[in-house]
Amino acid sequence: MIRSITLPNVYEGFKFYLLSDWSKMMSGKTWMIALSQMFFSLSVLSTTMVVYGSYLKESDDIPLSAIATAFGDTAVAVTAGFLIFPAVFSFGVKPSAGSGLVFVALPMIFQKMPGRGTLWDVVLPLVDIRWIVLNSFNARSLC
Repeated sequence: MIRSITLPNVYEGFKFYLLSDWSKMMSGKTWMIALSQMFFSLSVLSTTMVVYGSYLKESDDIPLSAIATAFGDTAVAVTAGFLIFPAVFSFGVKPSAGSGLVFVALPMIFQKMPGRGTLWDVVLPLVDIRWIVLNSFNARSLC
């Protein structure tokens, strides 16, 4: 995220992301796009929720877990907006590309990071391996 907000033309991305055009709020198309994004966003982790849900204890509060999931999903989406939209405007990509913007903007951000080809080619796979190992240990501890 730090690299994304240090790119040129970042102000235009923040302006697009944070200043809404309220006249479009009454459009049915806007609501359909928002609903499809919500269902896509929540469905990405649906399998994970089913797996972890199978390990719930009788004393766990399911409504509270559902609320935490919704707020967590929203927090990730808002953070992703602060990462993606500055990069979109910096690289001249059209923001109307929809949910595919993340797959366009992230490779561009990684290409512009200092130390590309050396440091990040080593660090990012190590972080991935560490994440996989930690998750496998966490999953084993649940059994």
